[in-house]
Amino acid sequence: MKSHFAAAVWVLGAALAHPGNTTSKASEDVAAVLQAPGDLRRCGGPADDAVHLAVAADAVAMPVLGVLLASIELHAPRSFVHVVTTSEVLEQCHALLARRAVAARCVEWSAEAAEWVRGEIKVVSGANTAACAGMEGCDGARARRLANVLNFARFHLAELLPELDRVIWMDCDVIVRGPLHGVSAATGGHGDALLSAFAEPQRFGRFYLDEGGVARLMESRFDGLQLDLEAESFNDGVISINLKRWRAVGATKALTWLMSAHRSTEPGLWKYGTQPVMMLLGSAFGWRQLDETWYHGDLGFRNAREEELGRALFLHFDGERKPWKEGGLNQELWRPYANHAAAGRCDSGGAPERGVQHLCAARRDARE
Repeated sequence: MKSHFAAAVWVLGAALAHPGNTTSKASEDVAAVLQAPGDLRRCGGPADDAVHLAVAADAVAMPVLGVLLASIELHAPRSFVHVVTTSEVLEQCHALLARRAVAARCVEWSAEAAEWVRGEIKVVSGANTAACAGMEGCDGARARRLANVLNFARFHLAELLPELDRVIWMDCDVIVRGPLHGVSAATGGHGDALLSAFAEPQRFGRFYLDEGGVARLMESRFDGLQLDLEAESFNDGVISINLKRWRAVGATKALTWLMSAHRSTEPGLWKYGTQPVMMLLGSAFGWRQLDETWYHGDLGFRNAREEELGRALFLHFDGERKPWKEGGLNQELWRPYANHAAAGRCDSGGAPERGVQHLCAARRDARE
């Protein structure tokens, strides 16, 4: 199953490298960057003003991660990417970063720590419950995909990245379309909020299998907290995490408690993976809303809306009809970055595009 999926991604990349006469705003954006490299930064350690980003990927997700890195390389070069992975994929991670002209490093999640987290995970689809209403539905295949232990690495960045006070987490199925210093500055203005996130115009309570039980649980654990299940929710596929506050309030301990309560309840307290847990932690320790125009999500559920693309810095292809799959949605938004990931690699055997030539040279110097 995994090898089939990985092969499908690479086959799609090859197919997208010959897009015919298709023209899109995304293609124009990439072309503009390659023609005007501007103030791109040398690869190496993080610059003093770097925006720190974190992702996690296993072997199956590495090709998709390559496309995300290509978008960062083009549009947010003053970023530093921390790629969390496990020991068996570490060599593949290093090989991927060696081919990209982006400042990044691989962060090994120890087998012992990852195995402990794997034992904490319980993911259910919510089938045959009222929680099946809504866009996400109750999809067993989706539940199995979201049970990947690396999907839960976002909850352990405070330990994995002890040198950082704040980081922007992104899922691999994201494209970055512009500089991120404005986002970083906005999150810095959110004080002691644990999370800075993009709100979704969908009901908070839609993930919870027993809404009343979850509300009572939160009230008892978090000093009388009144959980508003009718409020807007937020997506955790692109989210800024205040790691300093995470450590100070003991968010990992609260997470462990919530996961334990979920495991001991049948069929569970919520459906799917990390989002319902992250929303509970945000409710307990504070979250602030980021500018909604910076984010366009649900792009694996529905076609993009032109009015939402204008200022979007993040395109999130969450959903099951991802653009690298057969019949996937919004392939015209993904295609230019897949092309760049395939053709703009530092080790491609030919001259890299003008926008990344000196970055590739810097990475070669660093390796030597």
